[in-house]
Amino acid sequence: MRVTDIYKKKKPAISMEFFPYRDEKTAEQFKTTIDDLSAAHPDYVSVTFGAGGSTKDGSFQTVKTVFKDKNLPSVAYIAGYGLGPGNITAVLDAYRDLGIETIFVIRGDQPREKDFVPHPESFAHASDLISFIRKRYDFTLGCAGYPEGHIEAQSLEKDIEFLKLKVDNGAQYIVAQYFYDNDYFFSYVEKCRKAGIEVPIIPGIMPVYTIKMTLALSKICGTKITTGDLCTTTPIFLC
Repeated sequence: MRVTDIYKKKKPAISMEFFPYRDEKTAEQFKTTIDDLSAAHPDYVSVTFGAGGSTKDGSFQTVKTVFKDKNLPSVAYIAGYGLGPGNITAVLDAYRDLGIETIFVIRGDQPREKDFVPHPESFAHASDLISFIRKRYDFTLGCAGYPEGHIEAQSLEKDIEFLKLKVDNGAQYIVAQYFYDNDYFFSYVEKCRKAGIEVPIIPGIMPVYTIKMTLALSKICGTKITTGDLCTTTPIFLC
């Protein structure tokens, strides 16, 4: 399954993203959850990849569960931060052998462990990792975009320049970071098109689970939330 083929045939398409399970207990809970969510008939699902390869094995097993056991069209993440070329190719070889055709490529965050030492040949940017993969594999590659600008970017305009580099290096579709104001997304798409980015740009959606989690994640990701947004979503708490 190649994500780009889905968006050529169907609009809108719906996908779901999962975090890898970490032990036997959560694996069983995960399988039950997948069965429940499968009733919504997602067009595909994706599985994340922990910082510094921390969930490498768990990510693979989770992808295997949804792809092979549950027969769902699947996308596998890979995060390059801290991993050397040999680590990257080992992960990608395993996904290729499993039958995965689409890889979502991100730089990834620095692991929280104080004693973590990145590989001396690790990839500093997602664009570098995308270029590395494109030269060696036939995967369809996706990358991340940030409608409000990446928190480390000098400006939104500069961030879009780097996004263009990801596309030039081989990314074939973009998933936008979640947002709570549609204007950010529509304005972002317009700016990307003006910058010469023509691949599909897919909006990311993050449900509101709790106020505390939403505020914490939004702070980390640089996603703005207005009081009005939260009042509309959870009036019992803030209105």
